[in-house]
Amino acid sequence: FIIGTGLSSHLSSLPLTTLSILSRADVILHDALSLSIDEIKLIVPSTCQIINVGKRGDSAKSWKQQDIDELLLQYALEKG
Repeated sequence: FIIGTGLSSHLSSLPLTTLSILSRADVILHDALSLSIDEIKLIVPSTCQIINVGKRGDSAKSWKQQDIDELLLQYALEKG
C-alpha cells in the first residue's frame, strides 16, 4: 500500500484502516509534518525501515521531490 497520513500529528487522529496498514509496513517514508518518529515506531513492526524524506526549504540536505518519487517507485516495485 501507499498511504498518506496528511498532517496528522498523533496516532489517535488516524483512521483504523491506516493504523492497520502501518502496523504491517515494510517501509515508511515520512517528513517532519507527519507523525513523530517515536509515534511511528509505536505502530510499525520492529523490522520496518523508516526513512525521513523531509524537505527543508532549499537546504542541500533536503530531499528533492524527484528522488522521493523514485524511492516510492523503487519500494513499490520491490515490495509490491
